[in-house]
Amino acid sequence: MDVEGVRYVIRLGPRVRRLLYEVVDGRMVKRDVLAVAAWAEPVVTKESAPGWYSAEADSDGD
Repeated sequence: MDVEGVRYVIRLGPRVRRLLYEVVDGRMVKRDVLAVAAWAEPVVTKESAPGWYSAEADSDGD
């Protein structure tokens, strides 16, 4: 996905525990639910970030 010219990759990870508030029988109750963790990471290349890119990031250690 692109946002204002910056390319991002969407990552999905292990579930995270969230607190859910709901009304049950006229009373507010809270309980834990599991949700998928999601985040976006910028794609950094020589072209997208010339001052920040490091050739060591592409090195295989050879």
